[in-house]
Amino acid sequence: MSRNQTLFTSPFWDDSPLTDIPLAEFHKEVDESNGSSSNQRGSAASPAKEVNEAHLPPPVSRWSDDSDGDVTGCVFPAPSTMLPRLSSQRQVRPEVRWDSPDLLPERPPPVAPHTHIVFRHSGHPGHGRRQGRPRRQLPKDPAPSRCWFKRTRGIHPAVPWIDTVVSRDIQCAITICLAHFCAHAGFGQALPMLKLAAMRFDIANVTSLNWAVAGYTMILGVYMLIGRRLGEIFGNKHVFILGLLSSVFWAIVAGASYYAPTHKLFIASRTFQGLGVAMTLPTGLAMVTRLNRTPAQLHRISLTYAAMAPLGLIIGALGSSVAALAWWSWSYWVFAIALTILAGLGCYTIPPGPSKTLPSGLSALILELDLPGMMCGVAAWVLFGFAWIQADTVGWEEPYIWMALIMSIASTVLFVMVERFYAKKPLLPREAQSWEVSIILAAVALGWSSFGAAIFYGWQFLQSLKRVSPLEATGYYVPLMVVGCAAVVTHPWITMRLGVHAVVYATCLSTILGCILLATRPLSQSFWPQQFTSMLFIGWSAYTIVPLAAALISQGREIGPDLAAMLVDTAVFYGIALGLGIAGTAESRSMDGSLTLADRFKGYRAAYWTSVGMAGLQLLVYLSLLFATRRKKRETPILEDGAIELQDR
Repeated sequence: MSRNQTLFTSPFWDDSPLTDIPLAEFHKEVDESNGSSSNQRGSAASPAKEVNEAHLPPPVSRWSDDSDGDVTGCVFPAPSTMLPRLSSQRQVRPEVRWDSPDLLPERPPPVAPHTHIVFRHSGHPGHGRRQGRPRRQLPKDPAPSRCWFKRTRGIHPAVPWIDTVVSRDIQCAITICLAHFCAHAGFGQALPMLKLAAMRFDIANVTSLNWAVAGYTMILGVYMLIGRRLGEIFGNKHVFILGLLSSVFWAIVAGASYYAPTHKLFIASRTFQGLGVAMTLPTGLAMVTRLNRTPAQLHRISLTYAAMAPLGLIIGALGSSVAALAWWSWSYWVFAIALTILAGLGCYTIPPGPSKTLPSGLSALILELDLPGMMCGVAAWVLFGFAWIQADTVGWEEPYIWMALIMSIASTVLFVMVERFYAKKPLLPREAQSWEVSIILAAVALGWSSFGAAIFYGWQFLQSLKRVSPLEATGYYVPLMVVGCAAVVTHPWITMRLGVHAVVYATCLSTILGCILLATRPLSQSFWPQQFTSMLFIGWSAYTIVPLAAALISQGREIGPDLAAMLVDTAVFYGIALGLGIAGTAESRSMDGSLTLADRFKGYRAAYWTSVGMAGLQLLVYLSLLFATRRKKRETPILEDGAIELQDR
């Protein structure tokens, strides 16, 4: 490569265009950066060690091409003096060829006498053609080299056999998506295990163990805001790994609770297992939305992240059913092993975030954490959920149930006052403290309350009334996974053609129809006519409403995609817990206590009709949002230039 050739270059860490820079000017920039003269650079006999290494950036990645593991290639970023000259239209990645690996110095310069640097285009296919420009032909190296190494987008030194295949950003995204998968797998793994746990602890009514599911989802929904704040202060990666390790510990305890005399340890371990997931999900969302990727790539990552929900629910139940063939404790211990592997994978694949400076002093830490808001919020949500779920077991006649409900309402008032008037950095950001966001989250919680009750009692209907095995019951619900993934993938296409509000109302009607099919199903009917059909309607509506609600929350507001998705996930998991408590209360009130087949069927049918009512209430909440939005739009004054902002397009 001679000095009169043109070098197509760009820094690899941003999306830059393919810029034409004369090679002689490139050498000049490198000479100025390294403090050496252009005559020394042009001489082929000048050794590489004469280059001032103090001005060289550290190598980004290294590879080995020899069997003995000797380093034979590495990549350096472009000189910093050239960065202002490059803009951001295309992205190219450098490739380095070493003609003589024996001459490779300890830290070679960006351009060595025996080195050819070629930059290849790695942007989107057809990028240039869409704008009517032909694709540029890159210069070819006249002398093929012995080694050919490609640099990935790693952030710190990488392992060759992984980073040459998958970039570091994609590895981080895969780890976070797997964490979301495990969060829903923790919800699904308990569904087929309840009957076996009830047999172990001598509990006649299986649905009395709904705390194993409701406690997990309630704690997960309550502590997600706190997990987000901990990640902001102590680092998202540290809190992410800590959450995984916490889930590992409580999964081990849940498996060991087989030896406990009562079911209380099993319920407690399942409840605290959700605490670790509450630290993992918000920090994972904060990291995955800040990946250095193009908007199209981030969109694909978000679809993959959302598709982990139905996959985790069914595959978690399937793995739990298979492990229970040996012993039901193994379903939790195998899950703990999987979480341990994921934590180790996260230590490597997730890049270290920026260094955090902890607040100086206890008072500053309390203000940064918003400790008063944390205490009031946790008290409000936990007591309210506890009152509804515990009332299913002991009934509303117990005085402490009413006391918990009254204290939750008082704590809610205190939480609102603290967040709006006292907190300098509120736990719930002020841009999310609006009645529109509250209505959307309430509607999402009601929809997933119906979904949670329908799935929980549908599973117990198959195992308790139809007498099928846990593995067979899980097999019946495999279509739910397919429908959920299809809903996640197709919802952008459907929304573009029908509009957001039309799809939202379609999901509400689909939930109502699916729950009605379950409530009117005869006991002697097979699975396929009504329960399978209801699964299609409920699955499509549940997994379609989540991304739509996140889009509605972030539309026209200064709310990032990670915060919007985290608020929706909070409503999803807390809604499941609340729905199980309300449906369980309806079930216990409708049964006469004989626990016969007819008595249980009557209780399950009451729970199904309760889910129909919650789905209908969801539709009413969304209608109220539509009417309020239209009224606000009519009352919005027209600006001087005649423009008006449309809030719901």
